[in-house]
Amino acid sequence: KNKPEIHVLVQLGAAHTTVYKKLKPELPSSKISLGKNTLVFSTNEEIIRRLIKDPQEIISDDLYAKGIIENFIATFFIYNITDDTNKIAWASRKLAAHLSIDQIRFFSKTIGGLFSVTSTIQSEEALRRKLIKKLKELGVNLPTTEEEIDKLLNIKTQI
Repeated sequence: KNKPEIHVLVQLGAAHTTVYKKLKPELPSSKISLGKNTLVFSTNEEIIRRLIKDPQEIISDDLYAKGIIENFIATFFIYNITDDTNKIAWASRKLAAHLSIDQIRFFSKTIGGLFSVTSTIQSEEALRRKLIKKLKELGVNLPTTEEEIDKLLNIKTQI
């Protein structure tokens, strides 16, 4: 039939991910675009949501590891830049998205050494610089300003 192709824009709130994942196999051209005010859950929050929905679901070690590294990035680096919890969750997820479980294990062992008893003589700033260096070695380039967070998230500033 000669019907015109239709493009539909739908705002779904917290259900956007679930609907997109169900649509994608049937409509491979489906795309998801998150706006500035899109509610983004941290991986830890997603794990809790999944377990509430299905307490028997087996959560992979990879997903738990992602949640831990995202929480670390948010707590030590993003919270002191912005108080926008949605941006914090979104930026932390994006920064950690490419990390494998092996990379997260490596980082975890490395920071364990940095936080050891012998490191208590280090200044907080020296420890912070070492953590930033280790994350950079894994390809995580931390934003230092809210503008850099907006750029990371591709949020256009309104003038």
